[in-house]
Amino acid sequence: MSQNDPVRASFEEALATLQAFLASPDALPNVQRFVEAAADTLARGGKLLSCGNGGSMCDAMHFAEEWTGRFRGNRDALPRSPSPTRAS
Repeated sequence: MSQNDPVRASFEEALATLQAFLASPDALPNVQRFVEAAADTLARGGKLLSCGNGGSMCDAMHFAEEWTGRFRGNRDALPRSPSPTRAS
C-alpha cells in the first residue's frame, strides 16, 4: 500500500478486501443464500430486519435505507425495519 498517499492507500485497502472476498470459496454462495432467503421472506409478505450497536447500527440503518429506493433501476421500496439500539 502507498504510505505517502492516504487516499490511494484507502482504495488499495478496499481493493485487497474485495479480492480476498472473491478468493474465498464460501463468500459468494453465502451472499446468494442471503439473497434467496431475503427474496423468499419478502415474497411471503415478510419484512427484513437489520440491527446493530454503535457503528454497526449506522451500517444497519444505511443497509435498510438501501431497500427503500432505487438500486439499479426503478422499483418499489422493499419492506424493511432498521432496529437501532436505544441509549439508556
